Amino acid sequence: IRFGVSESKPIYVSSTTLYTTIPVHQPAVTIVQSSPDGILWTNGIHTTTHETLYFTFLPLITITSVSPRFVSNEGNAVITIKGNNFLYGSNCIICGYHSPLSFVISSTEMTCIVPSVLSNGKCFIQIHSPTSSSSNSNELVS
Repeated sequence: IRFGVSESKPIYVSSTTLYTTIPVHQPAVTIVQSSPDGILWTNGIHTTTHETLYFTFLPLITITSVSPRFVSNEGNAVITIKGNNFLYGSNCIICGYHSPLSFVISSTEMTCIVPSVLSNGKCFIQIHSPTSSSSNSNELVS
């Protein structure tokens, strides 16, 4: 399988399904092509030209700060998270629990309400994007 110019070895499950590890790539939209029999396939059609099967590589979501760093474990505190590449529709996951309300202000800032199910101690925060799995995390102490 080719993602732009990067290649990945696929596992063919059937004539219509395959699995592959997506190669590391800079954030961009790229064309996906496969060649199971030596003939170039794009979007399930034998072809020698690029068709319209695209894959989007998104930039990594990062968290650089959380404020305040200390909150009550009773929940309902509002925290501000700063970082990079936040997408509208993203959600905060705090100690494994989804925030009851998350709001993306910009690609570098969002606010979240701390859920009321937290126990005392350190928590990790993740940002779950609507188009990807999740970000790295940062600590919050309750």
